[in-house]
Amino acid sequence: MTVYVQVREGVVVNRIVADGPLPAGWFGSGDTWVEEDVAQIGWSQDGEAFAPPPRDPDPEPGPLLVPYGIFRARWQPSELQAMFAAKNADWRVEDYVTLASAQGHVNLSGPTAAQAKALFVAMGVLSAERADAIFAA
Repeated sequence: MTVYVQVREGVVVNRIVADGPLPAGWFGSGDTWVEEDVAQIGWSQDGEAFAPPPRDPDPEPGPLLVPYGIFRARWQPSELQAMFAAKNADWRVEDYVTLASAQGHVNLSGPTAAQAKALFVAMGVLSAERADAIFAA
């Protein structure tokens, strides 16, 4: 069995398997068929070697959303108590908590989560280590 590929304008457009050499004049004039058992449809040919098409780039990652209930469950009771006490000291704490609750999730990859994390550490609500654990992906 012999595999042949049809090449048009430097791109493989067809593949066939034959029992032997292709008969002369079997295909129309201008058709180019090459014995090649690896190349697939869509591969390019530079006149000598075949190469697969370039790989599509990986899609941009979307936001990393954690449901609010799961996020809140990461907090220890003493940390929750400190956070609720801090709501009276700084309006931003209330804003972050209300926003996450209203949205039903925390976007850990967004700037608001990074700002909240920094605020909670600066206010002593969380240690840096606990903040890293709570706000981890």
